[in-house]
Amino acid sequence: GATLAGRAEEPREGGGGQVWELEYDAMEGFAPETRRVVFLANRRLQDLQEEDALQWKLPGEAPPPPPEEAVLTLSEMGGGEEAAVDEEEALRELKRKPIVQQQAYAQQYRLLADMFKSQLRDLLQAKGEGHVITPADVDSIVTQMKGSGDASD
Repeated sequence: GATLAGRAEEPREGGGGQVWELEYDAMEGFAPETRRVVFLANRRLQDLQEEDALQWKLPGEAPPPPPEEAVLTLSEMGGGEEAAVDEEEALRELKRKPIVQQQAYAQQYRLLADMFKSQLRDLLQAKGEGHVITPADVDSIVTQMKGSGDASD
């Protein structure tokens, strides 16, 4: 969560709206921090250190759906469908994204991982306890998951 700390002392370069200070609470893996923001229309704000506008909500409200740009695919992070994803580079790139995008990616990854594990359990149950998972099994699961649209189905 975050708390509105008050108006920022320095104005925004070039004008364009009142600058406010927003104090973000510590979250899993993230230290608390104060950021300078400008509130926009439709429950969005511009973090002056980030390029993208972010969504916000009042305490107790359901979270707004993440903006489309908040969902990153591995192929986007890896530079293409056939590219091998360098995990360290992917994590560095993810850390450059606004916290909202990092959280949306983590949520989508969790859904994807849970879906994969569920299909893996189903496969093992169907083929028997001693079955050894093969690359063909993994390819089949991935193909089924791609056909389902997304991990939230």
